[in-house]
Order: sequence, then structure tokens, then C-alpha cells
Amino acid sequence: MPQWPRLLLLYSHKGLFEIIRENYGELVMISCHCYINVSLKIIKQKEHIAFNSRCRRYKVIPKSLHVKVNTKYGRRIASNTSRQFLTARIEGCYRLVRGFELELFFQERNLSYTLSPEELQALKSLRLSAQNDTKDKTKSRQKTKLFSNCKENRLHPLTDQWVLNLSSHQLSASQTSLLAKGLNFAPSPAFVPTGQMVSLVESVLKNIPKGETDKIRLKTTNLLRDYRPTKSNLSVA
Repeated sequence: MPQWPRLLLLYSHKGLFEIIRENYGELVMISCHCYINVSLKIIKQKEHIAFNSRCRRYKVIPKSLHVKVNTKYGRRIASNTSRQFLTARIEGCYRLVRGFELELFFQERNLSYTLSPEELQALKSLRLSAQNDTKDKTKSRQKTKLFSNCKENRLHPLTDQWVLNLSSHQLSASQTSLLAKGLNFAPSPAFVPTGQMVSLVESVLKNIPKGETDKIRLKTTNLLRDYRPTKSNLSVA
């Protein structure tokens, strides 16, 4: 059975980049950083697309696209112009995503010629962890912006638009708020039972070909290492 603490130490974020710099030089390490940064740009642009698409769906114009005029006829033209700006922004984000994805593909292919399979897998795990963190932060920030824009445009709270009550039962504000979080919502855990998870993984690996077990152990190690306790997402009653 492999030494899990050793894997945790060897493939820590800083440790991985240090290993790459020592084995392949400064330029390869910089390429790895660029690889991570481009992947984060993709996530940010996709979240921008989601935010602006919701704005368009709810007929909300972001503050940065407001065209202000004083006359009634001018306001009608300004409103149409702002909506066209919003559509153009969404299309521009899609173009950026396609460009970044192509760049990421070639960067990963070039790194695959240089790094060992284990190092490349560790770098991909680091990329996924960074992408998830960026996605959560960006989504939270843009959700706040969307609520703010809806409030300024005198729209109903988004929870009322997202939850459709088909029953005769009257939902409370707390129940509506919970349902509005969607089917993917789950309370954030206070801690991760690392020992239990390692034990469960090892029990499953008995039925997997030996060549795949090290990859699974490495991925599990990265997931356990990258976990950071988060604030509780449940409000106190």
C-alpha cells in the first residue's frame, strides 16, 4: 500500500512547481503557470456568459451597459441599444472562450511531451481545483450583482421566479429560499473523514487493474489535499 502522506507532500501545489522547475527548468514551470491561468480565464468567461444570459432572460441591463437619456423617445432607443450591447457582450465572451480553449489544448499537448504522466496528472488536478475555486467565487459575486440589478429594475425577488409552487400548500419564505438554491445544493461539510475515505478507496482498488490504481490514488490524494473548510451555507433559524 502506498504512503499517502508522502504523496500529499510530493504533490502539494508548491511542491509540484518546485519539482517541475528542478527537473525541467524555469521556462517549463512558467508554461505550467500559464496553463493554469488560461484555464481560469475560461471559467471566468463562462460565468460571465451565464450572468449576462440571465440578465437578458430577466430583461435586466447591467449597470455598465446602461445608456442614459432624458427624453421618452431617447429612452426607448437607449433601451434597445443597451439590449444589443448585452447580446454583443455574450457573443464576445463565447469567442473568447473558444480562443482560450484552443490555447489550453495546445498548451496541454506541449506539456505532455515534457512532463511525466504522473506530473501532468497532478497538474491537471491542480487546474481542476483552481477552476472550482474560481467558479464558486465568481458565481457568488455575480449572483449578488444580479439581485442588485433586479432590485434596481423593480423586479420580483429571483426566488419567486425560480420556484413554481404547483401544490395547494403555502410555502414559507425559508422553504422558498431553500428550493431556489436548486437540486445541486448540499450543506457544506464541517470536515472530511480522510481516514475513512482512504480506506474506502483502497477497498475499491482491489477490483481495479494495477495500472489504474496509482492514478486513482493520486487523484484521491489531490482531492483530499485541496479541500479547504468553508463557511456553513445554512442560516441559523
